[in-house]
Order: sequence, then structure tokens, then C-alpha cells
Amino acid sequence: DVCSSDLTMMVPLDPGRRIRRLEASVEALTPRSDSIAKTDNFPILRIECLDADGRPLAHTEGRPFDPGAGEVPVDRWTPAKIGLDVPEATTQVKYILAFIQPTTMKGAVLFRKPRLGVPKSSRNLLPNAEFAGGSGLPGWSVNGKVARDDRNPRTGAAALRLPAAPTPA
Repeated sequence: DVCSSDLTMMVPLDPGRRIRRLEASVEALTPRSDSIAKTDNFPILRIECLDADGRPLAHTEGRPFDPGAGEVPVDRWTPAKIGLDVPEATTQVKYILAFIQPTTMKGAVLFRKPRLGVPKSSRNLLPNAEFAGGSGLPGWSVNGKVARDDRNPRTGAAALRLPAAPTPA
């Protein structure tokens, strides 16, 4: 069984403004004390374009790092950036940060600085990109074990920690 934790943000697009391309980015870190190095676990950044009925029209995803594809930087923020041409019928975009755990191997991934925008614009379309909120994360849908982490970001800002799901009994 594949376990995962994820954060999802639904972003409605302005119907009066045609967006032709979107870019998404995030920084991820796996801490030395709970590293995913030498595991099958990996983080994902994904965006999906949806029509008015919520049907997917297009998607793309990327990984800041992948133990199966090479060295995993430990205790170092690693950027991931993806881009997607937006189909004309798109009315909303789903922005997803996920931690995939294909087996019962432990590990955690921290995310910070999530961004969704159009090329050459400094405006972030994601509300609450700072992961603000004490007991919840306004604007974000949470699936699995997710916690706000103020200790590891190393910048003074908050990050989101997605640890491995508990091992089934």
C-alpha cells in the first residue's frame, strides 16, 4: 500500500483574464534526523488545470529530489519548479504538495515558499503561502499527517512538515 500526506489548495482563476501559462514552485528539505535518503519515499509538487465541473484538463508535476534518481540533499532547501500551458476552459487550478511513502520506510519532508503564478509576474496566486495558522491551515486541504514546523526552516518563517504515515498494525 502506498501512503501519502498532502496539502492541496484550490485556486479559482479570474474569468475576465485569460491565463496562458502557469508556473509553480516550492522549496523542500529532508532533515538529517528524519531523512528520506536511502528510502523509496519522495516529495511531489503538482498542478492540475480543472474545468468548471472540476474535471482535469491538464497536469504536470516535479520532484525537488528523488532517492530513486540520485543523491538526496539533507538539511538543505532544494527548489522545484514546474510550468504548464493552461487549456482555455480552465476555471481553477489545484496546487498539490505531497509526500509519497510507497513502503513503511520512515522519513519526513518539509516544504516552504509555495508559489503559483504567471511567468514574469511577482504575484503569488496562492493565499496563505506562508502556512500561517495555529491549529489549522486556512485555505489548504490537508490529507494525512501534516504539521506546521517553526524549528527547521532556518529562515525564521514557518514551513510545513509532512512525516511518514504511521505503520499499519
